[in-house]
Amino acid sequence: MSDGNATRVLVVEDNELDQELLSRELRRTPFGDSTLFLSDPRRALELLTGDGAEDFRKNLVAIFLDVHLPYMSGLDVLRSLRELPPWMFR
Repeated sequence: MSDGNATRVLVVEDNELDQELLSRELRRTPFGDSTLFLSDPRRALELLTGDGAEDFRKNLVAIFLDVHLPYMSGLDVLRSLRELPPWMFR
């Protein structure tokens, strides 16, 4: 993420090559400079649900999750997010 732009796209991916490929494609879109890449799904959940999460979530338009991540799978992350009240993502 550059220029201090608000994060619009969150990518949770631990493979650096896959991060680079997705980054290259996202740079072709208006979201290229407002994408945050994380390799640790626990950090992603913290950003989405912890202190200050409301400010982080309000600008998001997409979340990309790798299925095979360290510590927990992308499916586990998705399940955790689905357990949250729907109003949290409005």
